[in-house]
Amino acid sequence: MLKVTVPNYCREEISYTLHCLLKEFLGINYEIEFSANQSDFLFTYDNESFKIKNHFFKTGSYLNLYTEASIPKNITKGTIEIDNRVYDLVGLYGNVDFDNNLRVLNLDILSSAFFMLTRWEEWVTKERDVHNRFDAKESIAVKLDFIHRPIVNEYVELLWALLSQIGIKQLRKVYGYTIVPTHDVDVPYLWKTKIKALRHLLGKLYHGKIRDVLSGLTFLFRGRDPYNIFSLLMSKSEKIGVKSHFFFMSGGNSIYDNRYSITESRILSLVRDIKKRDHQIGFHPSYNAYSNIELFTQEKVLLERATDQRISFGRHHYLRFEIPHTIRIWEENDMAWDSTLGYAQYCGFRCGVCHPYQLFDIENRKMLKLRERPLIAMEATLVVYNKLSLEDAIREVRRLKSTVKKYNGEFVFLWHNSSVYNIMYRDHMPLLDVMYEQG
Repeated sequence: MLKVTVPNYCREEISYTLHCLLKEFLGINYEIEFSANQSDFLFTYDNESFKIKNHFFKTGSYLNLYTEASIPKNITKGTIEIDNRVYDLVGLYGNVDFDNNLRVLNLDILSSAFFMLTRWEEWVTKERDVHNRFDAKESIAVKLDFIHRPIVNEYVELLWALLSQIGIKQLRKVYGYTIVPTHDVDVPYLWKTKIKALRHLLGKLYHGKIRDVLSGLTFLFRGRDPYNIFSLLMSKSEKIGVKSHFFFMSGGNSIYDNRYSITESRILSLVRDIKKRDHQIGFHPSYNAYSNIELFTQEKVLLERATDQRISFGRHHYLRFEIPHTIRIWEENDMAWDSTLGYAQYCGFRCGVCHPYQLFDIENRKMLKLRERPLIAMEATLVVYNKLSLEDAIREVRRLKSTVKKYNGEFVFLWHNSSVYNIMYRDHMPLLDVMYEQG
């Protein structure tokens, strides 16, 4: 059995980090020993061992860990060679350095992984954007330019190499690369009635938008709303053998909500069609539900009644999320997984990882049942926020997918059904096919 001897403080935080790295990501059985004589992290197997230096978890109150002064201000980049394999790494705590003779790793991958997975940086940093979201530009991953690297996955590969070096006999967990299509149903239809459709098109004609009119008439004559591409999305998922996840809203009290009612006949018909084709129905809590447990619970109950099923996963509207309060709301509502943690402004790895993992309540110091499936890419990020050309957007998505595939992770992407007819996305529609590419 692998034995890990660690300091006799910050027990919950260290235990959680080891659980993620060893159990969640590697599938390795181990035992922990807390020792007053150990200030670093000692891994032992069959009388062979290696040590990882501890640069973050210290004695005293655990709350003293989470300060602006504790957020890394600089990073180190470098390589470590183990058994003729080179590992390219980013160091948040400690330098990228390994003493092969003493088997001492100066790069504190445990503290660095804890930093990324728990997102405690977002609890400490007070700056928020116009939607009261943690401002991505304040994250060190963006500031120090490693948002496109799943650095926790990189740490896991290094940790496995170190375990292999001391002769670990257990087999590591085997993952398979997969694409996870998700679709936030903010606006399920453009036209409520045919009369409103004609008025909409007449307005487009008045403003000289002939292309919009011709496109709209094509949809109208076919008896289909421009935003109704749900069948197309499901067909694309079915073609590659995966499920589409449609996240529906069921309430709200802001100007960003209530664009439809979950009890409308056409919405219920859509839900039935999704269920008939064996795709997934999830929850899209309204704009203010991320910080309001009563509102969250009320909307969840309404969605479950309307869809006649238990709802256990989803994503927040506008990607609003507040550490640790939002995850506590999800946990108390017995939700299985969330997929909010990606940035609206940047594609990449907000949590530093491309695998699902259990979340940690840093304030209550406990690991939750709730799991996170990090959002890697969203069409609005590429087209609206980053204003990329089609060629650059395709290049960016393929680069991200290649990285996720390298670690046999999940490429979770978000494509809104309402993006197809929207003028902002019209020239970027081939991007949808690239999202679904298996290669």
